[in-house]
Amino acid sequence: MVSRWNNIALRPGGAIDAGTLAGAQLTVRGSESGVHDGAVSLSRDAKTILFVAQSPFAPGETVEVSLGGGVRTRAGEEIPPLAFGFTVATGDPAE
Repeated sequence: MVSRWNNIALRPGGAIDAGTLAGAQLTVRGSESGVHDGAVSLSRDAKTILFVAQSPFAPGETVEVSLGGGVRTRAGEEIPPLAFGFTVATGDPAE
């Protein structure tokens, strides 16, 4: 049960080439709120991709996250596609 205000962090392993983030095929879709736009950035340690949604998720919904091709490590290896989901808490900690 994740807060509807949470950011999403992906840590696929290894240092990521920041120049490849612009081509990242990252999709975040809520079962009620639909596709979420947001900002994608790289953490200071260059190992974690951060996604900050422009709007919060709906309480109680299921969110599916997928990362397609396009992101590479500093060694030039492509990060394999990945997908996962989570459920948003029904209560809102901001309230």
